[in-house]
Amino acid sequence: MICPNCGAQLPQNAKFCGGCGTPVKEEQPRAAQDPYDGGRTAIDAPEGGDTVVYEGRQPSVTPGARVPPPPAAPDPVPGDAGAWGDGDGGRAPYAPDSAYTGATYGQEAKKKLPLPPKKLTIIAGCAAAAIIAAIVLVSLFKPSKYTKTKSVAIIAQSADEVVFITKSGAKAAFDGIYEQASLSMDGTKTAFLIADEDYEEYTLYYSDGGTPKRAAYGDNMRFSLAASGKAAAYLTWDDGDDSYTDCTLYIYTGGKSTKIASGVHSYNFCISPDGKTVAYVAKYDSDDGDFVAYIWDGKSSEVGKNKAPVAVSDGGRYFYYRNKDGTLYVQKGARDDTKQRLGDGRVGAFNRDLSQVIFDNGDKSYISVKGGERRGLLGGYYRLIVPYGTQQAYSSGIIYGVSSFANSFYESGNGNIVRITGKFAAESVVKSISGGSPYLADDGKTLLYIKNDDVYKINGMRPGAEATKLASDVEGFIPTSKGDAIYYGDDDEEVFYQKGLAKPKSLGDAESVASGLFEGKTLFFVEDGELRSATGEKVTSSGFKGIDEDVSYVGASVFHVSVTDEENVKYVSFDGKKFEVYAE
Repeated sequence: MICPNCGAQLPQNAKFCGGCGTPVKEEQPRAAQDPYDGGRTAIDAPEGGDTVVYEGRQPSVTPGARVPPPPAAPDPVPGDAGAWGDGDGGRAPYAPDSAYTGATYGQEAKKKLPLPPKKLTIIAGCAAAAIIAAIVLVSLFKPSKYTKTKSVAIIAQSADEVVFITKSGAKAAFDGIYEQASLSMDGTKTAFLIADEDYEEYTLYYSDGGTPKRAAYGDNMRFSLAASGKAAAYLTWDDGDDSYTDCTLYIYTGGKSTKIASGVHSYNFCISPDGKTVAYVAKYDSDDGDFVAYIWDGKSSEVGKNKAPVAVSDGGRYFYYRNKDGTLYVQKGARDDTKQRLGDGRVGAFNRDLSQVIFDNGDKSYISVKGGERRGLLGGYYRLIVPYGTQQAYSSGIIYGVSSFANSFYESGNGNIVRITGKFAAESVVKSISGGSPYLADDGKTLLYIKNDDVYKINGMRPGAEATKLASDVEGFIPTSKGDAIYYGDDDEEVFYQKGLAKPKSLGDAESVASGLFEGKTLFFVEDGELRSATGEKVTSSGFKGIDEDVSYVGASVFHVSVTDEENVKYVSFDGKKFEVYAE
């Protein structure tokens, strides 16, 4: 199931979204859902514990179509029942490039006399120990292929103001109506757009972690923040018959704006992760619907006719676009002779530098690596499985903080867990999971999931591995980020904690359960209108400051806890103890 408000994936038969609190009335089909096709998302207590921000996603629109800006996301409302989290797992260790270990260049080998057998044995033993120690050190210090978010920001509509709060302590309030917002992949930089009450004048604000500064002002505006957060591309236009095809495009970076081009189409522009390259559409012909695509990297260069930009990598190395029929292509820079037809359907995920893309047409998914031909995967792609707090940025698809999709996992549209191998082939790991999405532990190999109401654990990196059953007859569950313990609920709304295969410990009854674990280990839930937290078997029912009324809903991520009371007043805490009002 998918939340109609924020687009978060939900457990089967969920009564409300564990992310934004919106009531959910009916299930939506997986394969047909395209979470990147327009609209905007309110991500407040996101699945698996990721960044918290109201996020604007760029729709895929045929050039020339007069499509008004999407309406602002409604403010999250509390639900009337508990719902268990929907995981965001899946991570494998990164294999660093091999270091050069040959002899020093220019040195000549000296002739040595044979060593006696005893000395050879000692040296061999020492060498073996050194090799083992080196392997252990590499295993301990090699970087993960996944990078995690470092901070968090909350942007919310409160009456006639837009409230901005960050984990670092920055606070601000602005008159107006929230329109669009975006967070950098590491969570430290934010850009957001506010409209006046008449939707006639717009202001773009930018924050690098401190108090937001006004970046731009105009009659109508849209923007796209680079995944690094170092720059934002934005455009303005005047109302009129040609307003959506006659915009002016700018880039904001280093505290100032620079004009890129005029006559730009309003829904077809994107910015590279490093913020130094922008792709856009101009010269739209209303008679035949033709248009021209450009890439700007300090100056504009034409890259082809009838190529609507979807994404562009740093330096324009890989350029993803759709033709007039909506077919997805990739080419290397402006070289039309390198283009590869990827097919119809939606973009599912990009890796960190946009050299890899996963996409599907509903019942079949594919991957393309470094602008190459598409390779078939298994089933339709539903979502990548990544650990708690993995960096994500939103554009025409989700850009994950993943160096490569090799040795990663995804959930298919029919509920299977699939591994993408080191050679970008696909291998089935688990078939027909149920009861919400699977999780991946921080070790990059341990998968946890529900099948037939039972919780299982499996080493997804080991072909043919057998799953271990951890718990039976569960309504939903959330594992710790290490994957060594789980919190789960039963049909009677009782909450349990279980470490490994040990006997489960009852924590109490829950009317509402947070969809993520604070700091990857602490569960927040509501019992009889009172807020509770549990770290392992230890339950805390007091000491929460700043909440005045009974609690009706709680959400959480790695960085924050959000609470809604019975008067629909919303609170946030970044330490799990002290709460402050951010919307009412």
